[in-house]
Amino acid sequence: MHQVRLFVLACGLAVCTLLGFVGIAAARVPAVAPVAAPAAFATPRTSYPILDTAPITRALVYLNGVQRNDGGFVGFTPGQSDDFTSVRVAFALGAARLPGDYLLSDEGKSVHDYLTTRAYSYTHDLQGRPLPGRLGMLIIAAVAGDANPMAYGTDPTAQPLDLVAALTATYQPATGAYSSTASLGFSSGAAGPLNQAYALLGLAAAQQALPSEQALTYLLDLQDTDGSWGFGFGGDVDTTALIVQALLANGVAPTAPVIQDALGFLAASQIDDGSWGFDGSPNADSTAAVIQAAAAAGFFPVTLSWQAVNGNPQTALLALQQADGGFGNALGTANAIPGLAEAPLPIFGSRQRAERALAWLQTTQTSSGGWAAFGTTPDVGATLDVILAVSAAGFAPDSVNQPGGASALAFLRNQVLTYTRVITTAGDVSTNLFPAATGKALLGIVAAGEDPTAFAASPGGTLNLVTDLQATLQPTGAYSTTAVRGFSSGAATPLSQAFAILGLRAAGEAIPDEALDFLRQRQNAEDGSWGSVDTTGLVMQALIAAGVAPDDPAIAAAVAFLRTQQDALGGWSNPNSTAYAIQGLIAAGEDLRSNWRKAGRSPFDALGLYQKPDGPLTYTWEEGSFFTPGTANAFATWQAVPALLARSYPLPAGTDLTQYVPVLRGPNPDRLVVRPTTGRWGNSIAVSLPFGGDLNGDATAELEWRAAGASEWLTATLTRAPGVFTATLPVTMPRTYELRTIVNDSDGVQAGNAVSTTLTTVTTVEPFRTYLPLVLR
Repeated sequence: MHQVRLFVLACGLAVCTLLGFVGIAAARVPAVAPVAAPAAFATPRTSYPILDTAPITRALVYLNGVQRNDGGFVGFTPGQSDDFTSVRVAFALGAARLPGDYLLSDEGKSVHDYLTTRAYSYTHDLQGRPLPGRLGMLIIAAVAGDANPMAYGTDPTAQPLDLVAALTATYQPATGAYSSTASLGFSSGAAGPLNQAYALLGLAAAQQALPSEQALTYLLDLQDTDGSWGFGFGGDVDTTALIVQALLANGVAPTAPVIQDALGFLAASQIDDGSWGFDGSPNADSTAAVIQAAAAAGFFPVTLSWQAVNGNPQTALLALQQADGGFGNALGTANAIPGLAEAPLPIFGSRQRAERALAWLQTTQTSSGGWAAFGTTPDVGATLDVILAVSAAGFAPDSVNQPGGASALAFLRNQVLTYTRVITTAGDVSTNLFPAATGKALLGIVAAGEDPTAFAASPGGTLNLVTDLQATLQPTGAYSTTAVRGFSSGAATPLSQAFAILGLRAAGEAIPDEALDFLRQRQNAEDGSWGSVDTTGLVMQALIAAGVAPDDPAIAAAVAFLRTQQDALGGWSNPNSTAYAIQGLIAAGEDLRSNWRKAGRSPFDALGLYQKPDGPLTYTWEEGSFFTPGTANAFATWQAVPALLARSYPLPAGTDLTQYVPVLRGPNPDRLVVRPTTGRWGNSIAVSLPFGGDLNGDATAELEWRAAGASEWLTATLTRAPGVFTATLPVTMPRTYELRTIVNDSDGVQAGNAVSTTLTTVTTVEPFRTYLPLVLR
């Protein structure tokens, strides 16, 4: 139902008509091809992150069939690309975790090729006045397509169009509204709930802080008493769902009354089949919008936690898909895909993913300024990885600290001496130094903008890591020593040699030929690797940093090895290996976005699949690994950031780094969001405890039951399935029973507006009785 209202915001009214379509070409929606390396996790995937399901694929096939030669998509005007519909397709591609040029027209044009040509005319009226709602929408589209919203299309002077600046300029401090006097067809820049919601979502997509709480207050004041937002004639499901996403994306807590009231309105508006629509008629646009809002609030999967009498939101949405894969038309199909994928707005690109990862990393920093590799004791190696990640993003590591705590560089300065060597009375660096650790320290120190020849104090004066490392060069060409401490060793390996070379190159030092020959001689002649994907990626960076040409046989063989090891998702089996492979290939000059795609995804897309909604990366989503599926992994997170930003080592000297300010990360997806426990009579009592969230899978639930009035509780076994704990009580006597559930989650158990680590509830199940008619004879 909301298509028409949104369309009025987006463009002039026209006749709704469908064109004749042709089948999709296989080259434009590629199938997953078999590869030598196993996939990191299987697709199609129906739990977070939802990927490549048959309904999503069919919807994409439909969209490609209606794509026009200019890259746009037909809307309400026959034979003409429509700006608003094309914006929504950009949303859909991002929601499906696919690049913005995944769908191409017969002339090779993508939706972003079309939108960049329309960027100014879509977002400004004929007098050049900005339309804030449209600006917000186009920012969301640009970011979802991994484009820069601050240089998207051009303005009338042929300069790059800064959508963010244009939107920011429409803010009215007196009211908190984003508004203007612009008018274009049926669209207006006037203050209102839709313009404000899209403005806030656009700023959240670009990770821009709001100028004032008044921007949120403006929306809060428009909420109706039933929890909805509308247009003055009753609550509107689509607008309410959109505003829920906008508020959550800008830091409003999911437990806040404004969110809980809105969710209550949406629940009350649900149709018996699990969908939403207008006047009792199911509608894909509305249903998908509510699924996105529910997912944003923590209810993923959006299935049994939103169960209605005859279905749930996902079953209802699937029932609306037509035989050709579409949902009525291009606009309805584009709107449905984010619902199928349970992908709330905004949808981030690689830069925004890196920023969220950094924001999570800051929360794990210790008061001493360092980060822990394992446990809680800060570790220099881990801290250097974070320093490299922060520097790669353009921020000064010295500005990263916990409130009242030391900075990352302060920690490194205090620990670098003991990290790089075994302290002895002799103090001979040729035997006591760890070349790999010293090279890594040089990488981080230079990237942070510090002097590696005088970074810290040493017993003899000033610590000069450059000359110390150079002194470890052996006749074999290896940077090595006999130092040993715990699991650390100064022995020569391809990994330690690569770090030593990278560190010296970061410091501007030349590398002797024999040091490069040491690495060449240890390359596997059969497969072109240095033992693993990770080491191969690192060695490639070292050789190229030392002046080896990208077309050198050693580099070419390494590139070929990485090609054979790329998995079906476009990555290399896990986020850590994927990150190092990306960096090595970037150093070699490879075009990863065009020439390294698998099933349409580039290695950058593949790396992003491991990220959780609030920033950290998990090592795996699959059971059967040493690592717990869905658990935040610090190693994966700090190693991913430079790769997401397409930065290889060594990073340049950090002379123009800016102060770090963390971005918003959104609600914690590891908390368990529960619905009331229910019991349903059959031949027994089927107990159901629906839930959402708990991505790390560590929540537990216990069930006790008894007949009403009994003194003792009996224990039942709960079984966990996606989105629900279930149990069967072996009772047949029709009487009242009580169910007591105890739910535990260290990340929090949310029930409505309350959160605790343990939640105990008691539910009553009334007897099921059938009354037969009385027949008098």
